[in-house]
Amino acid sequence: MRHNVNFQNNRSFIPYLQFLFTTKAQRIIEEHAKGAPSKPLFLYLPYQNVHAPLQVPSQYSDLYPDERNQDRKIFSGAVKFPQVTNV
Repeated sequence: MRHNVNFQNNRSFIPYLQFLFTTKAQRIIEEHAKGAPSKPLFLYLPYQNVHAPLQVPSQYSDLYPDERNQDRKIFSGAVKFPQVTNV
C-alpha cells in the first residue's frame, strides 16, 4: 500500500502496515462523522496480521518472554496485535 507514502525516500522508516490501515480507517470514520453522520458508512478493514513472512513490532512479540520458539513468539504477538480495538 502506497497511499501518499513514499518509502523510497526514507528507507529507515517503513511503518508496520496495520498502523497505517488503522490510522486511515480512523480518518475515514472521523471525516464521515463530520460530513454526513446520518448516512450509513460501510468500512471493510481486513487486517492481515498473521501471514508469512512472520513479522510484528517487537513490543508485541516481547509480550511472550517465556516462549523459546521465535516463530511462535512472533505469531503470538501478531495475534495479540491490538489495532482492531482502535477503530
